[in-house]
Amino acid sequence: MYKKVTVVLLAFLLLFTLVSCSSPETKENSDQPANSTGQQETPPPAGDGPSAFEQQQELEAAGTGEFKNVLQAGGTVDGEFSLKIGEHTFTEKEAAALTVYTAEVDVLTKVEAHKYTFVGYRLLDILDLYDLTVDGDFYVVAADGYKIACKGDSLDANTMIAFSRNGSTKNTPIYAPCSSKLAPNYVTEFAELRLE
Repeated sequence: MYKKVTVVLLAFLLLFTLVSCSSPETKENSDQPANSTGQQETPPPAGDGPSAFEQQQELEAAGTGEFKNVLQAGGTVDGEFSLKIGEHTFTEKEAAALTVYTAEVDVLTKVEAHKYTFVGYRLLDILDLYDLTVDGDFYVVAADGYKIACKGDSLDANTMIAFSRNGSTKNTPIYAPCSSKLAPNYVTEFAELRLE
């Protein structure tokens, strides 16, 4: 009896192994850079009309909408950090002179919405610290070399360099354009703001 049970269990194990090995492989979102918001983005099921993500994409591309300040003074940033802003190196020493802000933002992926609370520094304050202005396009570059091109007019008083997202402290900052609700505009492991 014991041998029959063992043989049946081994047969099921072999069958399970063969079935799982012969099924098509699932892609682990390898085309998404390590520095994105970390959410897997797959297209939504076919439906009637554009998704919330697509609607928001159209709104932001058209530049419609009223500016609403989402940064509130308050919060703390701990630890050491270093990132490049133009030709300057921004560290916790320079940051000591700046106000820390908190922002609560709803961010959309192609699949769903996420509520984030960011804590960090307003990017315009950092630029003022070095007497820098953004007249044209600029690049947000991550530690792994991933970069996104941004229009100069997308930089507003809600754009921040965050060191905390939902209470999780990061030693590498997050580029958080909090006026945008689109996840691809946020870059984690932010290392450099390259001005053109």
